[in-house]
Amino acid sequence: MLGLIAAVGSFIGSSIVIRINEKSLNLIIAAILLILSITLFNKDKIGIKEKKFNHKNIIIVSFFTFLLGIYGGFFGGGFGTFIMFLLVMLGLTFIKSAAIGRIVGFIMSASASIVFALNGLINYTYALSLGLGCALGSWIGVGIALKKGDKFIKTLFIIIIFLTIAKLVLNFFNINII
Repeated sequence: MLGLIAAVGSFIGSSIVIRINEKSLNLIIAAILLILSITLFNKDKIGIKEKKFNHKNIIIVSFFTFLLGIYGGFFGGGFGTFIMFLLVMLGLTFIKSAAIGRIVGFIMSASASIVFALNGLINYTYALSLGLGCALGSWIGVGIALKKGDKFIKTLFIIIIFLTIAKLVLNFFNINII
């Protein structure tokens, strides 16, 4: 269900990206990530101990998944972080949030890819290489996550968020480290 909601949002978002300046968006995303990471850092049990989903949470996650689908369709970067954060904030563990987020992200990406393909904007050689790399990295990451547990994932998640913020801010000022 969330995948279909994200796909509809992604279709809208990927149609928008063709017409928007990405540089300003980087700074906005960095600010949002900073706020999210502070929230995660200050709540000990969040993402570690699971809470039960209720009808209100399902409505909230559906609404924000639609918005994230729009975002994912026009920007892509950070979609997995945002969907995972949303699910963690609503009571799931990091590992469950990551699992659900990957499926939703796959469906959202497929929807956006259709829009990009129809507009002739995909380099299929790069896409295949990136797809295989992501699949291999995911396979390895799942193994590590299952061995290390939610506390390790939470720490790693916060580190990745801060690195992403740094990269987005540096890109905004045209500073490329990597």
